[in-house]
Amino acid sequence: MGDWLTGRRLPSADRVYELMQVLRVTEEESATTHQLWQDARRLQRSIRLSS
Repeated sequence: MGDWLTGRRLPSADRVYELMQVLRVTEEESATTHQLWQDARRLQRSIRLSS
């Protein structure tokens, strides 16, 4: 989890889903969270490719 907080790694989609269940995230919040997670993954990949 420390790597998540520092931005070195992103949690897996499964882990994000588990966290959303525990936090009782609404469907609307879930859709937004999913989109943000996908955007972060794309950004992380593009940063790795440009390094």
